[in-house]
Amino acid sequence: MEQVAKISRQPVANPLKRILVGLLDLVVVALGCLLISLPAILVLVQAIKIEGPYTILGLYLIAAITGAGCVLFGIFYHVFLPYRFRGQTLGNAIMGTRIAGENGEDPNLVSLLVRASVLVVLEIFTFGLYYLAEAFCLVLTKGHTDMTDLFSSTYVSDFPIKEDE
Repeated sequence: MEQVAKISRQPVANPLKRILVGLLDLVVVALGCLLISLPAILVLVQAIKIEGPYTILGLYLIAAITGAGCVLFGIFYHVFLPYRFRGQTLGNAIMGTRIAGENGEDPNLVSLLVRASVLVVLEIFTFGLYYLAEAFCLVLTKGHTDMTDLFSSTYVSDFPIKEDE
């Protein structure tokens, strides 16, 4: 009979670590979107020089394609990367933390999708002030949780996974 190892819940990561993870992840996503946007910027520069009936339409089209590329990059970074690498984004890996399910297990795909959706919605509706609000939540709440943890039933812990035998 196959024995399955149980994973115990790890302690919640330090709030300062979580804030730094958020900043690192923000920088990575911003740089990724900037790279995705470079062709659109080059098209815009050329469109300024050339006048024509299809210039505006072309600019709208390239803007839509660029926006879709940035959204896909964000989904890849915040959902599929942690799903594949045991709850770690690049920021988590650098800071030695991981996203975990309620009981310390690896996060499932649905939890990560909910977590990323809450992040995007809060970023949009707070005009970027989300990060400041989340920093206060992480520091001031008893369990050092934020809104993404609350809605997705996850938490961020220090990385070492201890298996109970």
